[in-house]
Amino acid sequence: KYNKIYLFIYLFCLLFIEIEIIDVSMNYYMQTAHLIVHHIRRKNVQGLKQSEIEELILEERQEDINGDLTRLAREHKIIRCIINQLVNTDHILLIKKITDKEEDRILTVHSNYDPDSGNTNNLDDA
Repeated sequence: KYNKIYLFIYLFCLLFIEIEIIDVSMNYYMQTAHLIVHHIRRKNVQGLKQSEIEELILEERQEDINGDLTRLAREHKIIRCIINQLVNTDHILLIKKITDKEEDRILTVHSNYDPDSGNTNNLDDA
């Protein structure tokens, strides 16, 4: 009974959610990751809200965006995808505080992460 309901909701969501594949170069990804880590560590705090991180990176890229709202929206999507990659796959960013909204969660840099090494093998899931 419940499986049918969940399957219906899942299929309904698939039909109405626009899926977009975002493709960025490894160089762009690494530059953005380093900027994020730098901003969190420079603030010398235990973590930053994801929305604050997004704003800081968008400010850094303001010259490239040059007032183009379409480009701003795309850049914002890219930054969010990179942050999710850094949290969920690379484990460079850790969620310090979980909230209802993704943009309100508090993120911090993994204590073992060294941006100059380029190696994430020493990072665990914790």
